[in-house]
Parts: sequence; C-alpha cells; structure tokens
Amino acid sequence: MSYLYVNNQGSTVAVDGGYFTVTQPDGLVRKIPSATLEYIAAFGNINFTTKAIQECIKNGVVVNFFSKNGTFFGKIESANNVKIGRQRQQFKLSGKTEFALELSKRIISAKIHNQLVVLGRYADNEKFADNFKQIKLAEKAVDNKKRGKLVKYLEKFAVRVQKSVFEGYLTKKNFTKLKNGIAGYISDEDSLRIYKLTGNGDVLSWGKGDIPENEDYIII
Repeated sequence: MSYLYVNNQGSTVAVDGGYFTVTQPDGLVRKIPSATLEYIAAFGNINFTTKAIQECIKNGVVVNFFSKNGTFFGKIESANNVKIGRQRQQFKLSGKTEFALELSKRIISAKIHNQLVVLGRYADNEKFADNFKQIKLAEKAVDNKKRGKLVKYLEKFAVRVQKSVFEGYLTKKNFTKLKNGIAGYISDEDSLRIYKLTGNGDVLSWGKGDIPENEDYIII
C-alpha cells in the first residue's frame, strides 16, 4: 500500500480514471494508482477536488491535514468501517473494572513477550544483560498474578494442600462447574491436571503436556 505526502504549496489532488493525481504549480503531474493508496498527508496550502475527497471516503483512504510546519488540524476518514454495535459493546465493557484489568494484563503480557523475543537475540551481549533481566522479572510478575487468579478459582472447589496441589471432594454438579471454568484461567503455556480418585481414575488435562497413553498412574 502507498502513503502520499504532499507539501509542495499550491498543489492540487484530483482523480483521473484509476489514479490519484497531484498537480504542482509548475504543471508537473504525478500519478498514484487508486487501488494502492491508503493514506494522504497534506501540509499547508494543498487543494483537493470534490471528486478526490469522495474517492478517498469511498476507498477508505485517510486524509490528514497539517500546517506547513506540521501542526495537525484534522482529518477525513470514511465511516463505512464503523460498527456501532461493536462500539457500544466496547463502551459498555470499558466500565467493567475486572474486564479492563484483564485486557490490560493481556496487552502488557504480549508487549513483554515481544521485548523478550527481541532482547533474546542479544542475550549473550553484556550490554543488554540488565535489560533482559528486568523484562524477565516483569514477565514473572504478570505470570504470578495470572496464577494467583487461577489459585483463587481452584480454592472455591478444593483445599490447597501444597503449592501446586489441591484436594477436594466434589459433587457431580460442582465438578462440572470446575471443569467448565478452568479454560478461562490458563493458556497453552500452562499445565493443569485433575486426577479422579473414584470411578475409572480418569485424568483430565489442560494446557501443555500430553498424558502418555497406556501408562499406569499411582496416586499416593
């Protein structure tokens, strides 16, 4: 996709067939295929024909207007991609503290992951050792909060007998409720298992780590 920056004062942006054209005061004309244009930045005294404005709105081309020195004035943007229903839902959810907090954690966690990927390429460079360490600590802090939420959920159904071990005697109704809610608290990077001590001794698993087939389990 193409970005068009127009700063030659007195130029005119128009449409000619399948092209956007920029005609400069000296008569020089430049053409950009309409199908590839995504954004226009106009600096200072730049003219737009009515047809050019209509074509921008029709094709979803964003037009930003600046002063000659770069002060932002405003923009023209198509409203065709605006989904009112979705915006109303987003506005409604923004007032829910728990949802906003969870969304913030996911964004922060993703940013931390991206930083670790980049810094991981320079892990052997002492210059970035401290940065890498700090990012790892931030990742651990986010993960601990996520695990804390899972712990609180599990404690609604069972007693925590060790750091990562819970024991409980559940009715079928509560067991079903427990299973249905677990997925909302873990990711593919986590590993959680439930060992049933009654019936056929079934083993249920979430996250990473497949359960080996045809292997005997001894629960002590």
